[in-house]
Amino acid sequence: MGLDNTHLIKDPVIVDLDDLIKYQDLFIDQTFKINSIFDQYNGFINTGNIHRRVTSFHEFLGHKTRDTTLSPPQKIKKDVKILFE
Repeated sequence: MGLDNTHLIKDPVIVDLDDLIKYQDLFIDQTFKINSIFDQYNGFINTGNIHRRVTSFHEFLGHKTRDTTLSPPQKIKKDVKILFE
């Protein structure tokens, strides 16, 4: 009983919640599209190179976003400001 790939189910990716929070503004303004990043990551680790196969998504995402300027996520800044007013 073999499964065909007609459903295009992709490999799962383990994502740290901290990374989603840290990079949320880049995903919201679509500087980076999350689906595209997942596809790039899966392509990166499935090249057969053993060093790439053990690269975490956290490390991959950090490398992809290294040239961006990160500030605290705007949503969190707004929520914290409201809390302390």
